[in-house]
Amino acid sequence: MFSEVVDEVVKQSGRPARRAEIATFVNATIRECNSLAHFLRQMIEDQLTTTAAPFVWVRTSKFNTFRTVEYPAQTGFLVNSIWPRLLLPGKHLEDEIHYYYYSGDSVVFAGLEVGGLVNIAFFEYFKRLKDYVDPATRPAVWDFETETFTYLPAFDTDDAQRAIARDLTSNWLLERWNHLIVEGTKAKIYLTVKDIDRSRPSFSLYKSYQTDLTASEPIHSGSVSEQAGV
Repeated sequence: MFSEVVDEVVKQSGRPARRAEIATFVNATIRECNSLAHFLRQMIEDQLTTTAAPFVWVRTSKFNTFRTVEYPAQTGFLVNSIWPRLLLPGKHLEDEIHYYYYSGDSVVFAGLEVGGLVNIAFFEYFKRLKDYVDPATRPAVWDFETETFTYLPAFDTDDAQRAIARDLTSNWLLERWNHLIVEGTKAKIYLTVKDIDRSRPSFSLYKSYQTDLTASEPIHSGSVSEQAGV
C-alpha cells in the first residue's frame, strides 16, 4: 500500500526520477497527519509485570505519549488501584511513593514490589515504511476494489506472517485515507520542483482532507496529559 501510493504520486507528478524523494515525502505526510490528533486507532493497551523495584520499562520505538498509567489493585501489593503521577527526578521525591518518570528511552515506575502489575495505555506513532519499487517484491498489496490484501507466498503461510507483511507495507491511514496522503505528497514534490501552479491547489486540497480526517476518525478529544489518569 505504501509503495502503491508512491506509484500513484510518481504517475500523477510525472517525476519517476524523484521516486526516492517521493517515498520520503509519503512518510513525512503520514507523520504530519499522525500529529494532528491522538487517534484512538493508535492507542495501545498493555500490562507489565515488574521484575525489579523500581521497575524500568524500555519504551517501544513507536511510543508517542501515555494516555494513562495504573497500578491496579492486586493481592499482596495494593488494596485499591493507584494512578501514579509523572514526576521529574529530584529531592522532592523523598516523600513520594507511587510515581513514574522518563529516563532516556525508558520509563521508571516507582512504588511497586517485584511481581507487581502496571497497566498502561499509550499512543503510538506510525512506523516509517519502506518503498518496494518492484511490485513482485512487495510483501502485501492492498486491493481497493475488493478491500483485501494479497501476499507474497513467503508471507502467505499463517496469520502471524500475514500480519508482518501488512506491518511492513501499510497502516490504517494509508488504507482509509489514501487520497489524503497522495495529495499531501503531491503538494510537497510540486513545491520541491517549483511547480507552484500545481503545488498550491494540492496543498489546499490536502488541508481540506486533513480537516475531514480529524472530523471523521475517533480521537481523544481532551488534552492528553503526561500525568496518568487524566
